[in-house]
Amino acid sequence: MRARILILTLAVLLSPLLSSAVAGEPTLKDVKKQIAAKLKKIKTLQLSSQIEENRKYEMNDLQYRREKTTTGELMLERRDQTFVSRYHWKSRTKDYE
Repeated sequence: MRARILILTLAVLLSPLLSSAVAGEPTLKDVKKQIAAKLKKIKTLQLSSQIEENRKYEMNDLQYRREKTTTGELMLERRDQTFVSRYHWKSRTKDYE
């Protein structure tokens, strides 16, 4: 008698888990995979948005060019008729791969 009560209790407790797996609803493992895939996609979009084209700015007859790469390295180039000066610095917040 106790075995029958134990089996019925387990059946009642495990029925939501079994019904969700049988009904085709995503399990916790499937949800984790979906979240990981979405996070990977977001990270890829963030990296692609950080690769910027060379941008030129002109101020007071000087040309400035700014470049940002995937490694977080920035370059500012200043040009005028007599010299070119370049400044390089790396981002300390995060290294991008």
